[in-house]
Amino acid sequence: MIEHEASASEVVLLHGWGCPTGYWAPLQFELHRHGLHTAAPPLPGYGPEAPLPAGFDWNVESIAEVIARGAARRPSAVHWVGHSLGGSIAATLAARYPEVTASVTLLGMVPTAPSQTTRERLSALFLDGPISDEAIRMCLNGWYGDPLPADDEMLRAPFDIRRAVLDASLLAALDGVAPDVPQKITAPVQVIVGAGDQTRPLSEVEGYVQAHPATGLTVVPGSGHMVHWNAPAACAGRIRSLAAGR
Repeated sequence: MIEHEASASEVVLLHGWGCPTGYWAPLQFELHRHGLHTAAPPLPGYGPEAPLPAGFDWNVESIAEVIARGAARRPSAVHWVGHSLGGSIAATLAARYPEVTASVTLLGMVPTAPSQTTRERLSALFLDGPISDEAIRMCLNGWYGDPLPADDEMLRAPFDIRRAVLDASLLAALDGVAPDVPQKITAPVQVIVGAGDQTRPLSEVEGYVQAHPATGLTVVPGSGHMVHWNAPAACAGRIRSLAAGR
């Protein structure tokens, strides 16, 4: 039986745009094997269990504020793990709310806005009219590779949320973090990316880390954008090391 580390704060996993909370399951299993408590809540608006008030302005800063209010009720600071859009939210939490932040792990991203090419491609697929099955399949293949995970219902569920939330959260993902966020993060921070991630060039990730020398970098061979899905054991080991201060 695994005993949970008494000194460890909870690890909270923040999912990306158009992503299901279920894709955290392999990583949660590995983190639990390391004795870490985890939570993987849906982002606000991503399902009936995470409602939004009428007229809520969905952006990275407003979502970080909502999550920080909840985190303030926890007994200790949180180890944030954010994938893609969730990484922008995790970085913003660390910068704006250091009192609720123990560490930050960024998966498949660095906290800068994606390229103009990426912005134009995703806007054309998902913002300029009805969303087609072909657009969803193209997006999922780019994230997970081929073949896709077997649970098609899980993969597609986030694309069925309220369209206003889906659109606003995509724009939030494309806008990235506020310019001052990276410099204001004082908690330990690391980036974990798959060597085959097609969403950002590895040179861009390495350039960010070189500009922020306190940020650790792990490149996982054989993995793509869903590095936590492709290589959960490797990710869990790095997250545990950061949480333990190693």
